[in-house]
Amino acid sequence: MNAQPSEKKNAPTGIPANLVIGDGWAAMAAVALLATKSDSETVHWMPSKASRLFSPLASLEAGPASALWETVLNRVGLTPGPARFENSLREFRGKSFRHAPWSKIVSPEERAESRLENLWEGEAAVPPLLEARFDESFVEQEQELRARLLTLPNVHREEGLEVTGFEVDPLTQQTRVLLLNGETRQAPRVIFADRWSLLSSFTGMPKPVPMLRKREMMGAVQVVFTHRHPMASDVTEGFYTALHKDAGEDFQRQAWGHFFAGGEKSVWTVLLEPDFTEDNHEIGKKYRRLKQALDRMFVGEPWLRAGEKDFSSTVASEQLHFEERFLFSMGGKDAEVLREPVRLKELPGMVFVSDGWGPSVAVEMVARLLESECDLNAALAAQIDFSTAVADSAEESSGLESGVGLTAEVSAASDESRAFESEATV
Repeated sequence: MNAQPSEKKNAPTGIPANLVIGDGWAAMAAVALLATKSDSETVHWMPSKASRLFSPLASLEAGPASALWETVLNRVGLTPGPARFENSLREFRGKSFRHAPWSKIVSPEERAESRLENLWEGEAAVPPLLEARFDESFVEQEQELRARLLTLPNVHREEGLEVTGFEVDPLTQQTRVLLLNGETRQAPRVIFADRWSLLSSFTGMPKPVPMLRKREMMGAVQVVFTHRHPMASDVTEGFYTALHKDAGEDFQRQAWGHFFAGGEKSVWTVLLEPDFTEDNHEIGKKYRRLKQALDRMFVGEPWLRAGEKDFSSTVASEQLHFEERFLFSMGGKDAEVLREPVRLKELPGMVFVSDGWGPSVAVEMVARLLESECDLNAALAAQIDFSTAVADSAEESSGLESGVGLTAEVSAASDESRAFESEATV
């Protein structure tokens, strides 16, 4: 897949058919599907606060999410090829890499329960139950999709504007978007795909915000490293490992990440408590804990070259990013995942979708909104024989958790893979 970025476009004249607010997974999926409909419409894309993260892992949830993502890419002329479904996530523990504890469980319900039991509830939404992986990582596909969208003639992206609220136009009964500069934007359909935690401060939103009641949202520190040389370029696994606990922490926090761009880059994510604010000192502490964990994880071959003592010594440059209250916790009685778009009677013509449960749910949420008009019925109905797939993977993976290093596991992971049929640039 190859796509070249173009210059940003100004807002279209007149009222567009669709206004999409946001800059993450849900926003990109909505823009792509609307702009490539058979009766393609003008799409006004407004990133607003531009709250987004790169996907913590390289894979999506196998099933409708991976089928839908493949459809999105195909619609804009990118060809990812079929996804493979596999158990490729590795936990680093006891000086070796192991399959995740839930990887051998056949029942999807029990698998989800094990995932929640083995992880802090604040990050349980990060790993898919069963992973779908394309030849390129999800991060690389995100970058190419973003660049391709800016080349579509009916997509108009308007940057530098911040949303402060909504109001209903008394004449058209359409929802108007209020901006910090005093201007407004309007469309028959407004899709809000930015961070839901922003909604509580917006004018015109019902208080409390209905879809945020009793839900906790986790923040995140994310670092993208550019390495001095490719780090095991043929490794496609995702990784996680425990961070050292700071004083007062009563739960085990993990670092999540993977390599991409042929091993020349890697992205690592640490989830943070809901009350964690943009405090440079505290963010710095989490960053140092992350670097310590990576230095313990990646030692010797195939990671390091002669003269390199640890992961940190392979880093040529890095970019650190913080997002406040971005991902939903999987704890609490109202922790069930929302897969349907949300509409509020107070704001006619407005629809809310979210990145808050990760890219798989974000894509599925958008697809449920646009299912009929964008002909997504087949992709939404995509199914795999989950029990058989998990059982086969578990059987093939047996014996890999006895201190076996990654090099041996990579070969086994390749054997277990099957064909699944179905932002800026760093």
